[in-house]
Amino acid sequence: MAGAYPRLSDDEIATLARYGQHRRLTDEEVLFREGEPTRELLVILEGRVAVVTGYGLPDQQTIGVHGPRRFLGELALLGGQPAFVTAVAVESGEVLAVPVDRMPDLMGEDPRLGDTILRAYLVRRSLLIDIGAGLRIIGSRFSPETYRLREFCARNRVPNRIIDIEDDAGARTLVERFGLRVEDTPVVLAGTAALMRNPTERSLARALGLAPGPVGAPCADLLIVGAGPAGLAAAVYAASEGLSTVVVDAVAPGGQAGLPPKIENYLGSPAGIAGTELAERAVLQARKFGVRLDVPARAAEAAICVGDPVVVVGGGNSAGQAALYLARHATDVTLVIRHADPGRDMSRYLVEQILAHQDISVRTRTAVCGAQGDRGRLKKVRLRNEDGVEETIPAAAVFVFIGASPHTEWLAGQVPLDPEGFVLTGPDLRSARPGVFAAGDVRSGSVKRVSSAVGEGAVAVRFIHEFLRTETAAALSTDPISRPARHG
Repeated sequence: MAGAYPRLSDDEIATLARYGQHRRLTDEEVLFREGEPTRELLVILEGRVAVVTGYGLPDQQTIGVHGPRRFLGELALLGGQPAFVTAVAVESGEVLAVPVDRMPDLMGEDPRLGDTILRAYLVRRSLLIDIGAGLRIIGSRFSPETYRLREFCARNRVPNRIIDIEDDAGARTLVERFGLRVEDTPVVLAGTAALMRNPTERSLARALGLAPGPVGAPCADLLIVGAGPAGLAAAVYAASEGLSTVVVDAVAPGGQAGLPPKIENYLGSPAGIAGTELAERAVLQARKFGVRLDVPARAAEAAICVGDPVVVVGGGNSAGQAALYLARHATDVTLVIRHADPGRDMSRYLVEQILAHQDISVRTRTAVCGAQGDRGRLKKVRLRNEDGVEETIPAAAVFVFIGASPHTEWLAGQVPLDPEGFVLTGPDLRSARPGVFAAGDVRSGSVKRVSSAVGEGAVAVRFIHEFLRTETAAALSTDPISRPARHG
């Protein structure tokens, strides 16, 4: 992919040299190891370095070999995660090592160079995901627990691949190598050291640096529940203006915007921007300003559908984006829409791409009315149109996008909600809880678009400042020690 491994100019290397130090490189030296933290951006000045996945394991694979003027690492370096690959010298030489904590200063001095590095790291993350590098999840593809772990990795953009004990002869050998039994699966392997037996999303998130360790209840000026576009925008604006900010989410950063297809109607991105890239950039930006991000994950993902037909149900943007994404993996995608016009609730650019895609068929005025399968696996889906005509089509999975669920059960009785559970604001509000604000999809009547959510998140910060000023003034007026003396 273009931009993944650019060669740096003399001027760019000179800029980096002001933040790092030169280091000799010996043949077969391991610069960083899969499963272990990475703390330096490394620029190759002399010699060659191989980037390897599964280093030291029977299925070791060389991803690439790099020489002078290229830099190593990927998004894990900036995100505080363990490395998902190993870098080992295949020829002695010299590297320039720049500590990761100097990266903000570097990006401030030379934004263009900083963007070159960031863009390369984003593309490399996509490449690692595509080739199945990174974590190894050893287990049965039919196991709900294996599926749960793959869901976590897919939505949080963690490179991984499944080693399936059902039909991979090497899987059982690998399990036995670590003194385990098949009954112990699924297990997660990072390199040759980190091994977790059927971990929870929370424990896996902590091991990967996606969630902070247990530090007790954090004290902050602002707690943001939900790491979608609205939540991340609010976090960036609030933290950049000096508010200590904590973001929590039960799914993953990015919300609906974190889905892989391009967002082509986002202001300032004439060529479109991948939802994953938008989410990853927002997370890095939030962390730059000191936001504490606490995100485990749950989702649906497409890797289990490779080579199989699937059905997508829904007529909105989420359904359209899912259909386009799944078409990259599945043999056929059938998009089922209850009403007659795909353009009624879906952006025009998505409609045009879907109608032009040879692997996507659209069924309007149609609904799913049945399913068939055996041994716990879906085989076929039955559809019925408004005229009562039925047809049965093959399907290995059904993805349903027929309306967002706000997941606000925990707010019941605390803030006003509409009948569907969305938070009431503005003229619909009859009572309110001071200091609680709603932005983005969770707000009743919101426009379900990324740009709208970003705007609402930014605007919410202004109201938060007003609330904090009011609270501070009220506290001073009731405190006899802090209250100013009255004259006259």
